Amino acid sequence: WLKKWEDSKLKEAVETRQKENEKYWKGEHYSNAQLKTGQRDQIDNLIFEALETFLPVVGRQVAQPVVDTSANEIAKKFAKKVEDRIVDIADNMRLRLKVKKSIRYWALYFLGCVKIGWSLERDEIAVESIRPQQLILDPDAITDECEYMGYYVGHYRTDSAEDLTTRFPRKSEAIKSSLKGKEGTKIRYIEWWTADYVFWTLGSEVLGKAKNPHWNYDQEEQVEVGVNDV
Repeated sequence: WLKKWEDSKLKEAVETRQKENEKYWKGEHYSNAQLKTGQRDQIDNLIFEALETFLPVVGRQVAQPVVDTSANEIAKKFAKKVEDRIVDIADNMRLRLKVKKSIRYWALYFLGCVKIGWSLERDEIAVESIRPQQLILDPDAITDECEYMGYYVGHYRTDSAEDLTTRFPRKSEAIKSSLKGKEGTKIRYIEWWTADYVFWTLGSEVLGKAKNPHWNYDQEEQVEVGVNDV
């Protein structure tokens, strides 16, 4: 999957345009010669202005949760409490700002991604806006109404050796060998998702695997590793 994505013409073409868009957004679209000689016109960065004006308009409307229930008064009161709790969770995690960031990524990089999971540390829903450059996609995926329909998605993640060893104790030797004596460095690994499974790889080593932890199974499922903020 990784090789298929790295060798794909789609990745090469998209990355070229992503870098170009980012330069225009930052106002760094001048050539090195123009920058060194000072031969450039003083102009306003209209692309930055247009995008940053567009984002507050898009995120201005606050989505209100709707919990459906029966006409029973007790059920209605409970549904109202659930709705209020959802609003509270969204406010605490600053959901609007994260959605705004994803829309900016969509405008600049052609893809907006929000990762939804569960934080064991906070015992609460976790939401993270992911830079598209951190993703490994299926080049053969078919998009349906702007939704990614690939069989898999990979996410480059970075963690300390200590945390990785704690999460994957069976692979402690493989983790240590990847450091090459530099114990203080961060380790970059890949978290892979399909509809049914999640697993983690470090080079050619599979650190751990589990069934999709966000599915309500009929009975409790045993997983090989602890999942934190996935």
